[in-house]
Amino acid sequence: MSPLFHWSSTSSRGVLFYAVPGFVYDNFYPQGWEARQMLDLGAVLDDDSDSVTVAEIDDLVVARISIRIHPEDKMGEIYVLCVPSEHQRQRLMNQDHQEIQDAGMSMVMVETGGDPEHEAARLGCETAEYHRWPVTRYFKEL
Repeated sequence: MSPLFHWSSTSSRGVLFYAVPGFVYDNFYPQGWEARQMLDLGAVLDDDSDSVTVAEIDDLVVARISIRIHPEDKMGEIYVLCVPSEHQRQRLMNQDHQEIQDAGMSMVMVETGGDPEHEAARLGCETAEYHRWPVTRYFKEL
């Protein structure tokens, strides 16, 4: 199966995106990505609620952010980030950056998708001066 290609004309760098093969999407998101995101957030709230912070604008919760500390790498990781589209790109992770720095870490990592739907997240990371680490994942249907 050859991958599908999508060209993003809105990206200042003209990045080429690959669509996710159907079998990969179906395995990760059998009930859809929204249901999976809610399950992931629920698991964090149930199992590691101390890692969750909320970001507020005018006393309204606009994001839920979870962090992990990896002392062996001197790194904090933002690993569950739920932000409605109308509140994206408002520097909501700054509080978490400070918490990670206060824990003695010297860098922070956040992961997002390479698909067109995550372009706003990637642009937000680049605006916040994150540096991309090129990672490639390969999947094969069995």
